[in-house]
Amino acid sequence: MRPRLSTVLAIAILFLCAHPAFAGDFSIGAALGVARLDSGILDDDQTAKKAWVAYHFFPFLAVEGALVDLGVHAGAVGVDSAAGTIYRLRLRGANASVVGTVPLGLFSLYARAGVLFWDQEERMIVTAGPDWTGASVDTSSSDPSYGVGFRLNLPLGLGVFVDYDRYQADGRDFDAAFGGVRYRF
Repeated sequence: MRPRLSTVLAIAILFLCAHPAFAGDFSIGAALGVARLDSGILDDDQTAKKAWVAYHFFPFLAVEGALVDLGVHAGAVGVDSAAGTIYRLRLRGANASVVGTVPLGLFSLYARAGVLFWDQEERMIVTAGPDWTGASVDTSSSDPSYGVGFRLNLPLGLGVFVDYDRYQADGRDFDAAFGGVRYRF
């Protein structure tokens, strides 16, 4: 049974129309770093993690989706010999960004701007001698994020990078410095 010419043409047209949507490259990456919370209540550095996937429309333009965990920031506030407050804050979320890259051969410089869809867990324990009381608040929202970075492009689609990101959440700024690896395929 021979395929009809109209069927072959329809499949060819669908393939040609769909092909530009898949013409770019994908990349994945993971990073570890340090996140700093600098607020009026607490100044703290913690281990931060992120993993991402990106779609590159052109060598200089991509969209990126990332999962970000900026760690558990905790500390004692107003501690004296008999009373004090222990404060704990954790921020994590999904980040969607547009990434602009300046390819320089072996190296690349890049900047990103996007939105962090965050979840925040805030806990406070107040002690007064042997007695204590606690409060907790869980909030979710979205706020801007942005960052800059430098990447060393290695053979076989591999790369190592360092970047600096700023995430805003609930009126607080979280600064994060990351180092990681990526694979582009």
